Amino acid sequence: MIRRLTGCVCFLHQDRTEVFKEFSVSQSGVLLCTDVAARGLHLPAVTWIIQFTPPTAAAEYVHRVGRTARIGGRGSSLLFLTPAETAFTTELANHNISLSEMKLEDILSSLMMDDTFKGRGRYHSQSSSKALEQETRERATVLQTEFENFVHSDAQSLQNAKKALQSFLRSYTTFPAPLKHIFHIKHLHLGHTAKSFGLRDAPQGLSAPGGAKSKKKGNQKNNQKRGGGAGKSSANREESLLRSEFSDGREGGKERKRRNKKKSGGEEEE
Repeated sequence: MIRRLTGCVCFLHQDRTEVFKEFSVSQSGVLLCTDVAARGLHLPAVTWIIQFTPPTAAAEYVHRVGRTARIGGRGSSLLFLTPAETAFTTELANHNISLSEMKLEDILSSLMMDDTFKGRGRYHSQSSSKALEQETRERATVLQTEFENFVHSDAQSLQNAKKALQSFLRSYTTFPAPLKHIFHIKHLHLGHTAKSFGLRDAPQGLSAPGGAKSKKKGNQKNNQKRGGGAGKSSANREESLLRSEFSDGREGGKERKRRNKKKSGGEEEE
């Protein structure tokens, strides 16, 4: 885990020369970054590339993993995919990129090695495979609860998690058309996605942290009294995206019809 590393933990989301230099000279460490570091950087002795979000193309995958195993060295890469995203492996295979699957159950079974994550202890994992599976799930729940407790420990970290989820959902709608059958917002389980950000709230409760919801309602009423506006605001579009599990981030059909009527000279009451 990151907290046990003896080196540095760096965050690189844009051109930060000092961060890059600090990581380059560290004996060990973790660099958390976006695709800004996917190409053009030579980092010595990188052993693992962890991809928490899928790339938008096979070429981008190659650029990402190319940060390890350089100049005759050896390295490994791990790509996280949801069950609905596993078809991306076929897309990579079409570009002669082969992956071997790591079962989630096998990864979670490592929690059996540390009693920090011990659950209720009602199951004897050595008695049957079913009992082992149940205890592993309980320990995973304990770990998830620790993540959630950390995120909800103060208002700022909770707000950051909500913003991160909203940013992730917006980015998920930008996958190119050839990959939309794999990466589509309709395929995301928003409740599970929220959990992955350490959030406990249902998706419909994420768009209005604090007192923003009542303020938005007041603004909407004022707009209606003035005759309304031309289209939804960016904040309202985010709210609609989080509220509907089947929304793809585009404006609703009624809004498009209203605009078409206005263009053709027709009128419609708000």
